[in-house]
Amino acid sequence: MFNRRPKIILSIMLLIISVLISKISLGFSNNIYIIVEPKYEGELVWMGSNIGIYRSNSNKFGVFDIKSSKILIPAKYEEINCLFSDNLIEVKYRDKYGFLDKKTGEEIVVPKYDYIRYSDYFENLVPVIVTNRCGLISKITGKEVLPIKYDFDSFLSAFSDYSGGYLVEIKLNGKVGLVNRNGIEIVKPIYDEIRGIGEGNIATVTMNGLFGFVNVKNGKTLIKPQYNYAGVFREGLAPVVDGISWFFIDKSGKVAIKLPYDRTLMGFVDSFHEGLAAFGIGWNNPKWGFFDRKGKIVIKPRYEDVEPFIGGLAPVKINGKWGFIDKTGKEVFKPQYDEVKLFFDDLLRINNMLVMVKAKGKWGIIDKKTKKEIIKPMYNEIKYFSNNVIMVEITQQGKIKYGFVDINTGKEIISPKYDFVDYYSKGNKFVKVRIGSKWGLVDRQTGRELLTPRYDYIGEVSEGLIPVSVDKKWGFIDINGNELVKLKYDFVKGYKEGLAAVKINGKWGFVDKMGNETIKPLYNNAESFKKGLSLVSTDDGYYFIDKTGKEVDKLNIDFSYILNPIEYSTEWDYVVYKDGKFGFLKIQIN
Repeated sequence: MFNRRPKIILSIMLLIISVLISKISLGFSNNIYIIVEPKYEGELVWMGSNIGIYRSNSNKFGVFDIKSSKILIPAKYEEINCLFSDNLIEVKYRDKYGFLDKKTGEEIVVPKYDYIRYSDYFENLVPVIVTNRCGLISKITGKEVLPIKYDFDSFLSAFSDYSGGYLVEIKLNGKVGLVNRNGIEIVKPIYDEIRGIGEGNIATVTMNGLFGFVNVKNGKTLIKPQYNYAGVFREGLAPVVDGISWFFIDKSGKVAIKLPYDRTLMGFVDSFHEGLAAFGIGWNNPKWGFFDRKGKIVIKPRYEDVEPFIGGLAPVKINGKWGFIDKTGKEVFKPQYDEVKLFFDDLLRINNMLVMVKAKGKWGIIDKKTKKEIIKPMYNEIKYFSNNVIMVEITQQGKIKYGFVDINTGKEIISPKYDFVDYYSKGNKFVKVRIGSKWGLVDRQTGRELLTPRYDYIGEVSEGLIPVSVDKKWGFIDINGNELVKLKYDFVKGYKEGLAAVKINGKWGFVDKMGNETIKPLYNNAESFKKGLSLVSTDDGYYFIDKTGKEVDKLNIDFSYILNPIEYSTEWDYVVYKDGKFGFLKIQIN
């Protein structure tokens, strides 16, 4: 029994010594953080859940394992794209492109592609090119979905498939076909041209100079190429020419409507729109009119040009000016416009009731439903802004100005006065506007001014508050323009965990959302709170403080180390730089 005591004491002493040694070597004192000493050459580029990308001092990219700190792929890549997809990282090596697994860092596709052609037509696929031949690969697995055999100019154009998706054009040895958004070859590339897709997903195609029809849902020939010309199917019928005779056929190929003129006189016939089809008499400077579904001329051919009926009205051109007629041929808007065009929303959906019209170089809008000019042509440009609001542009004393108009009433919500509108900003309920050098805010939905331009700078929203500055002094406002933190600070950082770092007289502290200085400005630098702690520095060194300002731990490193927060990693909280190398620091919360 007495002989065992020295062994127990010795074991306890060894345990204490080992813990102390581990703490000293790792650089922490109260188990608040773990640090991996800088050992990677270069700088951190990106960090995911399992792997990280670094750039070496020779400007090459490599891969390392986050948890083990092991180099998985030494820096060798010339280019890298970590945002390629959720699953893959695009890399370039010796002028060829390949892919890494985003989770493991494994090179799952050896660099072999000459080029990667980005396309909005596919969601999870991307075209790739080898020796001027194209194919499709999966952005999820990197595997080839379509072989690299198609012509270089494949995947460059697409047709709406009438179900909210696209059918993308492919070419093989000059012949054309279609693939869907999943990369499935729907229409084999055997046609000379695809002229368009009509209702019922029926495409008009050409082969050896003749026109026919293909069902693009299954790729089967609906009506074999046999016509000298064919339009697209709309309202159950398609216009065709057989020899010199014009007629409409149904989807079985049966003649449904015979037309009174042949092609020697009638140069063109459009598909039906709202029960009427446009036709042109003559080949040079034809005159246009409209047929009904019985082939009867209901609007005589007297116009220089026409557009299809949409919303009960059709644009018609006479004496160089555009107007609008109803289905009886009655003029609803006299020919007075130089140009007309459809009105689209931000998702490129057509508004059937509104049409943009141009007169004397200025744009306005007519409403087909009320048959009124709701916005007179007076603006340089008109852009969709929200469901009920449009943005308008005028020239005022030689300068461009922007304002907002209620699309329902045509009345100006804000007369054009802004020099700049941050039109393309997304995700906020407001947009930034500028007059001269001063910034304000406009409500995205109503077009009303939330905040009169008076700030030198307006930052991005963080936890509901917006940083603003005047005369180099910073504070915070809410989205209604209420000043919650006085503009007295030299600089501010965004809110994190309810507090924002603020700088005054060269020192950093923290304020809450009511502007109270919960931590007095005492520090040379302060990072935003993370896991309940902020990394601060004094002349003494680096510290972690809690939200009361209490010093929780001091880091056992000097100022030869530089620490930057990592926003996008769950494994590490800071990247640590020293002598051209980097490592990591993690806050440990028990």
